[in-house]
Amino acid sequence: LESGARLRACRPAPLHGRWQVLRTAAAEPGPRPVVLSASILWANMHLLFWLSLIPFATAWMGENHFTETPTALYGFVLMMAGFAYWLLSKAIIRSHGDESILKKAIGRDFKGNASIVLYAIAIPLAFYQELISGIMYVLVAVMWLIPDRRIERLLAQH
Repeated sequence: LESGARLRACRPAPLHGRWQVLRTAAAEPGPRPVVLSASILWANMHLLFWLSLIPFATAWMGENHFTETPTALYGFVLMMAGFAYWLLSKAIIRSHGDESILKKAIGRDFKGNASIVLYAIAIPLAFYQELISGIMYVLVAVMWLIPDRRIERLLAQH
């Protein structure tokens, strides 16, 4: 291929075709297509950032045998990941509206809010009693292991 032909072949596809598909799908009856706003994308990146720090915080805490500062940092990273999850869920609900199935399924989001509160309590406790702080981290993890069937139940109804 000539260099000009190679450049034309590597150009991204025009957006018109994608816009046409979205516009057609939005006009059809039935479930609306998923809309990704900038706030959803930024909230997702925020969550991924904090999740990417968990291996570092875990390794540092393990290498230092659960001393105060690494244990507190581990809790801070977990708390920020919980906060980022809360922001992401709010951004998704805002884009779908207050009458969305997700809004009804999440409700007051007890698990999400309780996680952030427990982490916020455990962080300062790490400087006094690392064991209690670690137990609180495990308590939050166990809380999330219990399945929540609200979303599946509401989707089955609709």
